[in-house]
Amino acid sequence: MLQKIRDRATGPLAWFIVGIICIPFAFFGIEAFRSDGAARSVAKVEGQEITEAALQQRYQQRYQQLQQMLGENFRPDMINPDMLRESVLQGMIQEAVTDAYLADQSYRVADETVLATIRGEQAFQQNGHFSPTLYRDTLARQGMNPVQYEDRVRTFLTDQQLRQAVSNSVIVTEAELAAEWAIDRQQRRFNHRVYSAQAVRESISIDDAAVEARYEERKASLITPERVRVHYVELDQMALKQQVDVTAEALQALYEEQKDTRFKVAEERKARHILVRASEDDARAKIDAAAERLAAGEDFAAVAKEVSQDPGSKNKGGDLGWVSAGMMVAPFEDAMFALEAGAVSEPVETQFGWHLIQVQDIRPERVRAFDEPEVQTELDDLYREREARARFDELAEKLEQVSFENPASLDPVAEQLGLEIKTSEWMTRDGGAGIGSSDAVIAAAFSDLVLNAGENSLPLDVGRRQIVLRVAEHEEERPQTLEEVRSDLVEALTREAVEEKLQAMAEADRAALADGKTLADLPAENGAENQKPVTAERGDSAPARVIIATVFGMATPQDGTPSYETARLPNGNLALIELTQVTDGNWADAIETEKESTKRRMMAKRADQEYMALQAALRAQADVKVFATTF
Repeated sequence: MLQKIRDRATGPLAWFIVGIICIPFAFFGIEAFRSDGAARSVAKVEGQEITEAALQQRYQQRYQQLQQMLGENFRPDMINPDMLRESVLQGMIQEAVTDAYLADQSYRVADETVLATIRGEQAFQQNGHFSPTLYRDTLARQGMNPVQYEDRVRTFLTDQQLRQAVSNSVIVTEAELAAEWAIDRQQRRFNHRVYSAQAVRESISIDDAAVEARYEERKASLITPERVRVHYVELDQMALKQQVDVTAEALQALYEEQKDTRFKVAEERKARHILVRASEDDARAKIDAAAERLAAGEDFAAVAKEVSQDPGSKNKGGDLGWVSAGMMVAPFEDAMFALEAGAVSEPVETQFGWHLIQVQDIRPERVRAFDEPEVQTELDDLYREREARARFDELAEKLEQVSFENPASLDPVAEQLGLEIKTSEWMTRDGGAGIGSSDAVIAAAFSDLVLNAGENSLPLDVGRRQIVLRVAEHEEERPQTLEEVRSDLVEALTREAVEEKLQAMAEADRAALADGKTLADLPAENGAENQKPVTAERGDSAPARVIIATVFGMATPQDGTPSYETARLPNGNLALIELTQVTDGNWADAIETEKESTKRRMMAKRADQEYMALQAALRAQADVKVFATTF
């Protein structure tokens, strides 16, 4: 019955059906037809609810981040959805606990600071300037709007205030620094003997009986999963963008439309500053002393390198580069924009401390010219993007209509929209290559409509593409035959035999060493060969990272008796290591820059530990309820 309705649902009849469907929405609203799932709470922290919708949005954002990080190496089966969801939820709970504490302790971040942070992010800049359009588009791709992102930045900056407060309370003693240096700069001298996996492999033979026995042992788990291949058409917005015809007249018209917004460059000032942090004893007196030196004619950059406590600009003579409105906190900007070129401000106080500001040069507000190469490039991209988006929306509507009216074939879709019918690789319910990496594609390919009814899928949003697919081939789950897995079983048995043989060789040599011999006394034979003595430090990568890691995890030799350990190398070889000497780093030998670097690193490490302990304590004290039944 449903199929007959669908077969006839074209033209006026289709619109009549749509009209009937719309009537209930008109009277009752679409919300009446939705479940209340999006509003359900998955947790409550200090009375504040974390909803299912918020958790799902954060989950999708984390999932997309993992996809972007791994690129072509990403596979859906790498991720356990339940574990990722739990990780995301716990993170949101900890954020809520910390936010409640920050609010209770009256931590605040000014709007100007939030704005300056966002404007300074490279991801939102075009040609060195903040782009509101790029800002909104970038957030949209992440499933966020500006309000949500600004709230997140504000939360981050507020949290940074707490981290800074914790960092300022950290103390590291000279004795602790010396102990850290002794371990960090420790040197270890060792010998090692490598047993060749390839040499042993050549002596290994796996008979049919062993393969058959292993097959019977693993038979229950040797399953070829259910899989499908699909035919599909894709409407690609990026491809449409490349097909757009661009004319000079069109770009000129777009420029006139956008020049007072997109292409207007605010007044900029090239500035330097000297910062004395608010936490510093006698901060005002120290900035006044610096001001007196400048008034006496000393070079601003030289004084900044000596006095300033801003790590980002100190070594550059306080240079901040070109600064426009909204990039700095209000008191700093007010003072900077009141200066003439070459002038130095009076001491200026902000939440970061006391500043002296010098304006080196001024660029007045201007509109970037139409014929500038960067403007032409930006206009071309903007025009193509706009036209492609409009064309995409038009064709997407047609794609949906034609695929719906012709559910039994992709041919009409391909013909009417000028698209190529493509065929995917095999994919399982856990995913696959190409379009098989999309959750939406997997869900559609294994849906009842596509898999069992044999119809076209609904149009699927996959990035900046819309895809309609149908099943090309389908194979049910089945046991694998012995012949299908024979080579894998032979390889596994061979690898196990090689590992067992290598371990036996190393144990035999260790028995000889127990009788008072050293590695140098053992001959090269059967693929075993001694290597040159090595003196290594932590972080060395030669002769192999796994060997270095093993060496620095070994017990210190006692009474001149070496320590021994084995390490499995990435190429399958085995190494027997003889640790002969350990020499600690001497703090007295460290130069001042090394001592300062060690102190900063150790304080940062201690601050992280203290902050994590604080978070754990806040979580333990907080009123947190997790509603596991809603997972």
